[in-house]
Amino acid sequence: MTLYKSKLLICFFLIYSIIIIYSQTKDFDFIHYDDNQYIFENPVIRAGLTLDGTSWAFRSFYSANWHPVTWLSHMLDCQLFGLDAGKHHLVNIFFHILNTLLLFLVLSKATGKLWQSGIVAALFALHPLHVESVAWLSERKDVLSTLFLMLTILNYIFYVQTTRFYYFLLSLLSFIIGLLCKPMLVTLPFLLFLIDYWPLSRFSKFKFSIISEKIPFFIFSFISIIITLYAQKSGGAIRTIIDYPLDMRIANATVNYIKYLIKTIVPKDLVFFYPYPDLILGWQVFSAFFLLLIISLISIKFPYFFTGWFWYIGTLVPVIGIVQVGRQSMADRYTYVPLIGLFIVFVWGISDFFDKNTISYKKKYCITSIIFIFIIGILVKLSFLQTTYWKNTLTLFEHGLKLNPDSYVFHNFMGIALYSQNKTNEAQHYFRESLLIEPNNADANYNLCFSFFKEGDTQNALNHCYNAIQKDPNYFRAYFLAGSILEKQGNISYALTNYLKGLELKSDVSEVHYNVGRILFKNGKIDEAIKHYYKALSINPFYSEAHNNIGIALLNSGDFKEALFHLQKAVKIKPDNLMFKNNLSIALKRYKKI
Repeated sequence: MTLYKSKLLICFFLIYSIIIIYSQTKDFDFIHYDDNQYIFENPVIRAGLTLDGTSWAFRSFYSANWHPVTWLSHMLDCQLFGLDAGKHHLVNIFFHILNTLLLFLVLSKATGKLWQSGIVAALFALHPLHVESVAWLSERKDVLSTLFLMLTILNYIFYVQTTRFYYFLLSLLSFIIGLLCKPMLVTLPFLLFLIDYWPLSRFSKFKFSIISEKIPFFIFSFISIIITLYAQKSGGAIRTIIDYPLDMRIANATVNYIKYLIKTIVPKDLVFFYPYPDLILGWQVFSAFFLLLIISLISIKFPYFFTGWFWYIGTLVPVIGIVQVGRQSMADRYTYVPLIGLFIVFVWGISDFFDKNTISYKKKYCITSIIFIFIIGILVKLSFLQTTYWKNTLTLFEHGLKLNPDSYVFHNFMGIALYSQNKTNEAQHYFRESLLIEPNNADANYNLCFSFFKEGDTQNALNHCYNAIQKDPNYFRAYFLAGSILEKQGNISYALTNYLKGLELKSDVSEVHYNVGRILFKNGKIDEAIKHYYKALSINPFYSEAHNNIGIALLNSGDFKEALFHLQKAVKIKPDNLMFKNNLSIALKRYKKI
């Protein structure tokens, strides 16, 4: 078989196997777990690609993240497909296919080893730990950022092999775009050093340029880190030292390196959320650290082992938990890029083992083929099954509860799933079960509050809201909801107090700024109301009610030109709203009299 035909065969297998696993997602729904914030309840994304939306993508820290290119990709999906979740899923599959083919191209180009490169690409394409990154639409940032990571490395290899500077510039540009997809790429400059060592062997003739050429990459990594930390802190995503002490974070991170390694080898009991452990024993930390140290020392003997192992160790650093974001201990999606390193170690290790043993080429070929066909067959089966759990919110959360039947976290998730299907009584049952397991559970109290409020039971709702705040004084959502309940009860001053307290904790919620502006306007505080309306519009430029109200407020303050602009915006967003049209008509009449 010619080299060209071998490449085509490998590419065909990679594409076909991915389609076998993930084509089922074309019939999947959105998940009420970030997909609502990212896509189907996000008015900016739903509006498709617009100038206002593009501006918002680059200046917003919505959902405690800054990844403008990812936002733009979701906007483009909505522009092309509306809220047809199946077609959004097909885009994720497309990116996963591209990433797999690019990984194959990168490794074969850098090493000259066709079949080893193809097997690494197959393991990447088919491993169950990668299902979350592909089947969960909110993780578009994973598959999209990895596309630009691969392009960065590929162009860097071309630059090293040809010394043509434009390849260097293309590599740097790809890296910058990748950072705008997901900041996890901040470790990529270190990856380039590893690739310099193996397979490019640049350290055999060390030159200062090997270091100096990485400086632009490090500069952009540093900028991305600063912006990301600010975004996550402003969005309330970073947990404090009080929540998770530093020694606990280090212990969890050390143990998790081994947990990810075990899940790579034995991918079972995979779930969308891994709660933070209540206790990590000293022997677990010591054993994990000792094992990591031993493997690291062994890796020094083999260049491919060194690069692959520290690829795994290094690319997990941003998400290993030293800077704790959210409440999860670990996540399958964090392995999308790191596992490439382990796959390199495994595949080149087996090849190296047989090369050093005096057996015939035919026997080596037969044995390795059987090993890899067996492994790939198992991975296809496991990944196909793992993908089925992502069909909708209920199937996902049911699977989580089945694996964690005594967990208050998963009882709460199950309640959310049932509530999303309008099964309020069943949902409340699971929220109460969650509280029985863990009485200090603020989330279940909040969800009970929300469900009672939607039923019109404001007193029960308020009681659970206050319980949530008592359990977690920084629970900003509970303050916002308490404000809505109190406002409905007519207790406007206390409603305003709760809204403002919530905004102290999380300032990027457009609806709350709108509510505060509305209350302030009614109390005659027009200038303060206008500030909150502007803030609401900076978060959501398609907030028609905010455009309308700020227009009215500006009319009252005498700024007719700016008032007309916002009233026209409100009508443009909702052209069938008679109240908006009437307000615009009044404003135009006043403006003509000037």
